[in-house]
Amino acid sequence: MSREEYEERYAEALQTIRDVGKTVGEPYQTHDGVRAVHIDGFPCRDELVFTETWGEELARDIMAPR
Repeated sequence: MSREEYEERYAEALQTIRDVGKTVGEPYQTHDGVRAVHIDGFPCRDELVFTETWGEELARDIMAPR
């Protein structure tokens, strides 16, 4: 999966989470350089965003080395 496709999946996941009524903040970089976003006030890294949206198996597929 290209970086562009990955980012499209990430944006789609965030929109899906918003569509079910959860509050989604703006993505930010953590102190260790990893992207995170607050969902209903809970900080979530990319993998948790994908897991929340599509489950663990698909999240692992998306997160697999590119």
